[in-house]
This record gives sequence, C-alpha cells and structure tokens, in this order.
Amino acid sequence: MRLSELTDYAAQRYGIKEEFKWDAFPGFSVLTDPRTGRWAALLMRLRDEETGETVERCDIKCGQRTLSTIRAPFVTLPFRMSGYRWVGVAFDESTDPEIVFSLFERALQSDSKSGYTIRLSTPSDGGGGLYRETPLSTVGPPPLSKRTPVPEKIVEMKKRFGRQEYSQERNARQFYLQAKFMEDYEDDAVWTEDFLRYYPTYNDLSLRQLRGYFGWRTRIRKGIYEPIATSMAYIYIYELLCGVGAATPEETLEKMKTFEAGYLKSGIGEMWISANLRRWMFEYAVIHSLPVETSLAFANPDDLEKDAHLSVLKDPKSHTDEEIFNALVHFGKRAAIRTAIYKQGEEKAKHLFAEIWRHLSETCRIGGKNFFTACFGNRCSYRWYPLSNAVYWEENPVRQADYDLTSCRSFRCRDGQWFEKRYADLHFHRNRFLAVIREADRIFRKRTKSGHYLKEKPEDLWAAPFIEEVFDAEDRARAEAARPVVTLSLSEIEHVRRDAAITRERLLTEEETDGLTATSTAEEIPPVPEETRVSPAEADESSAAPDGLDEPHTAVLTALVEGKSPADRIRAERLIPSVVTDRINEALFDRIGDNILECDGNTITLVEDYREDIKRILKGETG
Repeated sequence: MRLSELTDYAAQRYGIKEEFKWDAFPGFSVLTDPRTGRWAALLMRLRDEETGETVERCDIKCGQRTLSTIRAPFVTLPFRMSGYRWVGVAFDESTDPEIVFSLFERALQSDSKSGYTIRLSTPSDGGGGLYRETPLSTVGPPPLSKRTPVPEKIVEMKKRFGRQEYSQERNARQFYLQAKFMEDYEDDAVWTEDFLRYYPTYNDLSLRQLRGYFGWRTRIRKGIYEPIATSMAYIYIYELLCGVGAATPEETLEKMKTFEAGYLKSGIGEMWISANLRRWMFEYAVIHSLPVETSLAFANPDDLEKDAHLSVLKDPKSHTDEEIFNALVHFGKRAAIRTAIYKQGEEKAKHLFAEIWRHLSETCRIGGKNFFTACFGNRCSYRWYPLSNAVYWEENPVRQADYDLTSCRSFRCRDGQWFEKRYADLHFHRNRFLAVIREADRIFRKRTKSGHYLKEKPEDLWAAPFIEEVFDAEDRARAEAARPVVTLSLSEIEHVRRDAAITRERLLTEEETDGLTATSTAEEIPPVPEETRVSPAEADESSAAPDGLDEPHTAVLTALVEGKSPADRIRAERLIPSVVTDRINEALFDRIGDNILECDGNTITLVEDYREDIKRILKGETG
C-alpha cells in the first residue's frame, strides 16, 4: 500500500485534503478533521540515505489500545508524535489498506466524541446549601408523544437487528439484512434537520430520523426529489449497492444514474457525492461482470486516457503519426512540443517523432527488454478493494472472475480476492523516455544548423544512433522524392535514335566521315568540394543572448548565479516566484535546451549543471 491511497481515501470519502504546513520539511503533511480542526494523521515521506528510496510512514490518532486488538507488523508505536493517542503505520507491500482505513476512521470518530460538565454553584440565597430541582433544557426536536404509534415494521426491524456490530464486515451484513427486511416499507414522515455520520446505517438513526428517512425514500422512488441530510442520502446509495430496491445489477445502475441526475445534478443534493457515486458505479459494474461499455461509462477518465496512450505506444505500427505524437506529449508533458523540430513545422515534428518511436520499438533493447517495456515496465497485479469505502454486503460474492477493461488494464478475482493488473507510474522511467525527445532535438539542431546547439548529456547518448538512423532514412526519402522522373517508351527511344543518325549525316563532310572514329572521350568532372561545416562552437559564437528578459528578471537570474537570494528583489517588484521561474526558463530554453531554474512554490533554485553557461550568457559571451 502507498501513502497516496490513504490521502485519496480521505479526499474522496470525507473531502479532507492533504495539508503541507512546513516549507522546511516538504516530506511532512497532515490530514485534519474538518469538524474539529485537529490533526487526525501525520504523514511522512523520508529519503533512505543508504538506498536512496523514499520511505513512507504515518502517525494516526486512533489510540494505542488498538495495538492490543490489531496485531499487524506494519502497525507500531508512533514515529514522530508522542502520547497514548497515537500509533504508527509503515507503508510497504504488506500494509493492508482495510486496516489503515479503519484506523483512520477511529481517529475521526474519537475526535468527534464530546462530553458535558455540569457544575453546581453554591446557593447565595441562604437556602442552607440545599439544591432545588431545575429542569434542563433539551437540544433537538421534542420526543415523540406516547400516543404516536411506532410502525410495526420498524419495531420488528429493531427487535431483530437492533444491536450495533463492532466490525465493519458484521456491520455491513447487518445493514444488508435490515435493508432487505425494510425493502418495501413506505412512510410519509419528513425529516429536514442535520445528521452527520461516517458509514451511516439504520442503527445510527433515531425513531424520528428513521421515519423521516423512509418517508424521503418513498418519495424518491416515486420521482419526487427533496433535500435531506447527506449522510441519509448515502444510506439510500448503500441500499442500492446491496441490491435493495432493484432486481438486477443492471437495474441497480440505472437507479443510481437516475438518482445522480434527479438529486445531485439538479442541485438538490451535495454534488461532491458524485465522486464517490461514480467510483462505486464503476466498481459495481466490474464485480458483477457487466458489459465493458457499461464500466467504461463510469471509469476514471484519467485512467482511460493513460491506457489509451499506452496502447498506442505499445503498438505504434497500428496507429497514426498524430496518435503517437499525442501519446508522447501526454507522458513527456511539454517536452515534446518545445523542441526545435516542432518549431520547424507541426506536421513534420509529428512525423519525425512518430518514426523515431516506431524505430525504437522495433530495434532498441535495454536490459533484454523492448523499448516500451524499458520505459513503462510490465503490467503488475495489485490488490483491489472494490466498494471498500461503502457499506456493502453480498450474500453470495463472486469467487472467480476475469474482466478486461482495456488492453492495458484488467481485473481478476481468485477465491474472493480481487486484483487489478495495470501499468504503474512507479515503474515509469521518465528520464529514459525524455532522453529520446531531447536527443532528437539536439541532433536535429546539429544537422539543420537551426537554433542553438544543445550540450550532449552522456547519459542520453545511447539514443543517438537510433535517432540518426531515422534522420538518415528521412533524408534519403526526401532526396528520392525530389529526383525528377523521366518516362520513355521503347518506340520513343528508337525514334530519337533515327533522328540523331540523320542529323549527323547531314552535318558531316565526306572527309569528316572518312576520318570518323567510334571513339569518344569523356570529360572528367572535377570532384565536388566537401561542404564546409560550422562547428557547434562557431555557431554559438555568432549567436546572441535571447530576448525576453527585462531588468528585474535579469537581476533575479544574476543573483542566483552569484549564489545570492533574489527574494528581496522579487518582493520589491511584487513578482510571483513560480511565474518568474517559468519566464526565465522559457527565455533561455533555446539557448540551454533545458530548464535552468526550479521552484517549489516559494524558493527559486538554480540547476548547478548550467551555472557556468548562464554566467557566460550574462557576460555577453557567445562561446
């Protein structure tokens, strides 16, 4: 499990965003309870000095008593926080997401508990220290009248399934049994007050709230949409996921879509519920093996876009130049469109980059792997927990299943456990991928003498021979296309020969005819002198510093080169560090061929590899 799975869970389930509070410690962040403002978890991303890898840790405020009930090697004493309220979690392949999510749930629930202290002051009326009975005011709606009858269905439901189960699994099954029992129940009560619970079930509702919920559900089923507390709206979705109120999985999805359109998109309910709803609709479609077209309609658009581009790069022969170039831009971000090749013409750039990728896919092997695998790795299986952040139960769950969503993503179930097989960002060799784009740009500039020459990077030179071969092939094809084509038939050749013979006889005298020999001499054509090439150093000597930097930006760059902080100048000019960084990088990209500055949001730093180059540019030198 990765730490990002916990942050995604907190964001999607509770709308809690990860907060980075310390500029000096960028690897530390917190998750805060939105109701109390207190920390629920401290997240840590630390660099291992020996291996160079990032180690992920977390302290969760769920109480150390959980250590006696949850015995897992990845749950320990806290790493940074102190006190009995905190436990630590180590993130690696053995970390169980369900346990981590349950610990986070406990942190939020324990923080929400509150109590009241009643202090009686000493009477000042001389009453001898006796306290009189004083009625305490109540909070919330008045109790139901004893004359108000409780529906027999609710009484029976409470009688059969009234206790609150501790474990999440038992609680989900109990909710399922309650929901099936109350499937056809109708009411006309109304509930308009607030109600907040995480993973709400019927057992969390009072009698008045239960009747209000079932009255709202009755009207929802009739197409009458009214506002209700968000937690109660979640109960309705949980019912549908458990197959309550729908006969088939297809009908369940249709009712979810109807609810989304009528209750959420109409503005009656909280629209942020849609994020969870769409995720659950996708997961529900997969575990019930519904048609792939149905699942794709609810899948994460970012995942689908990534898979589509991967399938293009994996089989480039079956795709167009446009599709290959778009895939390169997706994974290379802006690198593929900032090159000198692209500036020479969009269509030319798309064709050249597509041909380079096709050639690498066919001929390049790195560590015994084809180039696609060397860049993106192999598809790997990861545990998948569908509907894990919902109250969901199925009496007869799927035990074995195989489901192919795209050519790059599939799901399988073995003995009731689900796995997702996909390409992971963890195995994406971005530097190897970007080396191709940068080397293509460098070689193109050198061959066409356009722009400023780029410095060679030793770690990227492995790609040069493959790219040179593509450029050579393109040059040959271009020369062949420019060669004039002359078409002559055999009859035309014979006609030309007869005309030439007649003309010769008319022009020659008799003496010339007698002395004519069949010998002909060929003129020797002097060899064409080799083209004089301009070296990179000579090309740079004729270039000038790029335009686009005004005096404040030049001052910032000068300060960085001299090892000084430009913070005072940036504040004085009321500039934004990230904007300053982008502008300077853009202005000098053609000259350097890479970004020379980096910015973490507040602090600008100079890439040390280019310090001497920038010094020469600021001095007006061209070498």
